[in-house]
Amino acid sequence: MAENNPKIESVALVLAGTVFNVPIELCAAFADEGGTQNSVFSGKAKFHKPLSEFFQALSGQVDEEAGRNLRLLVGENHANPILDKLALAYQSGQRKSAQFSVTLLAGDNRFEIAAIKQFANGGFAVGVTLQSDGKPILGNRLQGLIGDVGFKAIGVQYASKALRDVPCLTNDDVVDLSLLPPPLRYFDAGINVTADILIGGINPLQDLLTKLPPATADDDETLADDSSPPNGRQAPSLSDHSPIHWFETGKTIGPLSLRRIGLGFQSRRVAIKIDAGLKFSCLMFSLEGLGLTYPIDQLSTDPQKIWEHVRFQLDGASMGFSQGPITISGGLLKVPSEQLQLDGTLLVRTPLFGLSALASYANLNGTTSFFMFGVVHKALGGPAFFFVTGLALGFGVNRSLKLPPLEDVHNFPLIRAATDQSYLAENLDLRAISQKLAQYVAPSEGNYWLAAGIKFTSFGQIDSFVLLSVSFGTRLEFGLLGLSRLQVPKLTPGATTNAIVPTLVYAEMAIRAVVAPDSGVICLEARLTENSYILRNDFKIRGGFAFYAWYSGIHAGDFVVSLGGYHNKFKVPAHYPRPELVEFTCKIGNTVTINGSCYFALCPSAIMAGGQLNIIFQSGSIKAWFTAYAHFLIQWKPVYYEALIGVSIGVALRLNLGVIRTNISAELSADAKLFGPPLAGEVRVSVAVVTFTIKFGEPSQAPTALVWESTDVDKSFAASFLPPTLVTIAITDGMVKEIQQDPKNTFVVSAQKLTLNLQSAIPLTAITVNVNNLPLVPPQPTIAGKPAELGVRPMGKTSYHSTMEVVLSPLGDDTTESEHYLSQFLEFNLQSKSVPIALWSNGNLDKTTPPTDQMIDNVLSGLEIKTKAGPRPWQTPALDLSVLAYDSKQVDFSWALVKPKRALSGFGEKSLGNTIASDEVVQRRAAILDKLAASGRHVTNAEQLSLGYIAKHAEYIFQDMPAMARVGQYRPRAYLDT
Repeated sequence: MAENNPKIESVALVLAGTVFNVPIELCAAFADEGGTQNSVFSGKAKFHKPLSEFFQALSGQVDEEAGRNLRLLVGENHANPILDKLALAYQSGQRKSAQFSVTLLAGDNRFEIAAIKQFANGGFAVGVTLQSDGKPILGNRLQGLIGDVGFKAIGVQYASKALRDVPCLTNDDVVDLSLLPPPLRYFDAGINVTADILIGGINPLQDLLTKLPPATADDDETLADDSSPPNGRQAPSLSDHSPIHWFETGKTIGPLSLRRIGLGFQSRRVAIKIDAGLKFSCLMFSLEGLGLTYPIDQLSTDPQKIWEHVRFQLDGASMGFSQGPITISGGLLKVPSEQLQLDGTLLVRTPLFGLSALASYANLNGTTSFFMFGVVHKALGGPAFFFVTGLALGFGVNRSLKLPPLEDVHNFPLIRAATDQSYLAENLDLRAISQKLAQYVAPSEGNYWLAAGIKFTSFGQIDSFVLLSVSFGTRLEFGLLGLSRLQVPKLTPGATTNAIVPTLVYAEMAIRAVVAPDSGVICLEARLTENSYILRNDFKIRGGFAFYAWYSGIHAGDFVVSLGGYHNKFKVPAHYPRPELVEFTCKIGNTVTINGSCYFALCPSAIMAGGQLNIIFQSGSIKAWFTAYAHFLIQWKPVYYEALIGVSIGVALRLNLGVIRTNISAELSADAKLFGPPLAGEVRVSVAVVTFTIKFGEPSQAPTALVWESTDVDKSFAASFLPPTLVTIAITDGMVKEIQQDPKNTFVVSAQKLTLNLQSAIPLTAITVNVNNLPLVPPQPTIAGKPAELGVRPMGKTSYHSTMEVVLSPLGDDTTESEHYLSQFLEFNLQSKSVPIALWSNGNLDKTTPPTDQMIDNVLSGLEIKTKAGPRPWQTPALDLSVLAYDSKQVDFSWALVKPKRALSGFGEKSLGNTIASDEVVQRRAAILDKLAASGRHVTNAEQLSLGYIAKHAEYIFQDMPAMARVGQYRPRAYLDT
């Protein structure tokens, strides 16, 4: 895949010569990195003469009196080390700094005194480093246990303040252009210690000392990007941030085993720890992190004071018992951290069942964090294709569950606990398990998860385990992890190899699927792990598969399916997965090598596939080869395809005739390049030094553009790419009930919460409501953040306009007042989405390379219509002013039970009581109910209405005139209080 690297222009100059018989080298380098000018000036002078001679020569260059004073200052009988080199370096730009160093030699040892000044924050560092030849220390009584012990370098530095990303060159490398720009160092404020100690030929402090601690708020004006590790070879300082670094020993003496040794520097204390075990017959005990620490600022030769400051530590312990078919093992480990955290394991294996469990407890500032995961190994039965052999269940409280990347699924602790019963057996590695748990199941307040899994076999050949998880709390995520193993022929229980028939096929496939509503992506990945092979162990097969679909966010509408990767001309977007190439490799004997690969990918703009096969024979000076390959790239309607197919057969011979050596080779190759439609191309044939090309078909030409609609489906854009219904209307909120009716359903909705979503299958450039343009600004389509214009690429259209016309009106009311009513009580929001470039870009079809970006973002796609909420109870609704009229005259009123003979009415003798059952009213009421029923509404029949109570007691029901209000309006507080 091509990468967009910044343009870097640089020039370097190196000068070498002698000044006063002293060899001198100077170097100057200038670089332009993205518009930033950087320069490095460095140089060194190689004296390599005794220090006394240097001072004597120096005194001869000054006046006689100054020379006498210099000799008096140095002394006549001083030691005579050799002054080897003087070096200096200066770098400009963002990391402006200067350094000066002196190198002295004394026997086989080397002293380097250096000073560094960083101009960005005004800090400086000075120090001295002793370098040795790394030879083993004589008299090492632990040689048989841990090997030879020696040292190559020990240094002490002082820094005025914390220095980050300081360019630093050693005296040997000061004019080495391959190290420009200079390697970066860091120094903590105060005393720094560096060490390069060899134990058994290994430097256990290498990783410990080269990890850059995270920047803190106390660091003074640290440079940007200081989280990157130093790329120099020097060991940075040992600091409080450094963890215990472990290195394997794997030594065993009788029943005692020493697995690893740890060295570190924690809380200003030097620590040394060991992981050791003791085994007696069927019992095994193991101690994790047994050791001691000592404060570095309390060094003493007094044994009593040393004993007072020594602290003994034990991080954890484990125990195992194994006798015949019964195995029991478990352990507990304290995780080194500021908070209390304990990790534990348990394994029980019997002929009847097996149990594997992982658990952890932590106290997060008073909040309990806990997780447990257990697996029961027992055959539970089922059909041959799904024979259940185990169940798993787990949960986490105040714990996060981070799903592993696809390449690490088979090493995920929860997967290994279920699929590998030896993972928690008597030889368990508590520390390694704890480190994995910290990586994937770390304490996290406010996060929770549940997980359930099942183990099963298929036809007795395939062993599988599937784990389903859901994480919730601060983020919702659904996950599926799986691991399947196929071995033919299958191993007998308890065996490690097939004694009679060797394994012909071993395949191990990892599966990972994630649905994260927050990120708006669905992903499914699978890969054959590096453990897979066929026929022989060295006939490896591997490869990956990925399916990603984005349903929300900036990549909504995008998707990709890939098996083994992509075409080499395809520029993979940054958010696309990159599955491993499907390939195999086999070496037959020492002479024949066979390898091959293939891939397939489908995305919104193109489909691609290809593969290659290589067979190579080499024996001595004879080499022969066979190569075949095929690569296809197809883009959508109008269809354009391109294929490259080739084969090559050759032989080479190297002859040695005395002093004459010659190479003789011959090759026959043929390749074909096809494109179309219509089918055309060229075939190139090469025989030794003769090559000729045969062309056929019509010359390459632009494909015929489609039309929007055509009776010929192959020429119709609409029939090829668009659904039958271009616009869909959905009720996304406010649905009360859906009434099933023929020919169409009736929807009962809430007038206060109704939300309609109108979506178009094609991009839009404008939306009108009741022939009026909305007072909203349409979104600007973009490609990779840059403004873009729409078109119809398969039709060859470089401009595109599409308008959605929306008509809204109250049922049976088409007056101007109804339109005002709609604008007052409805709100409109524009909707946007991403659409494929292959369909809607205004550019021409690229016949050779699919576009880098697959989608046009921020394209107008629809309209959301929402009803506005009515007034709240604390808000005063619109009222007629007559309601607020009052008379200031005091009216005497006596509270007494008043029972009028009939309800008050403004219509003479007519009242509710004597008209509700009259023939005229009954007929009118029945007509209204019939009309409502005819429109599809569920209403009560007129004959079933019983209004006798209202007719008899009307004077007690409605005692005031109704107040006018809009439909759905909240009643005024005054009415609520009465």
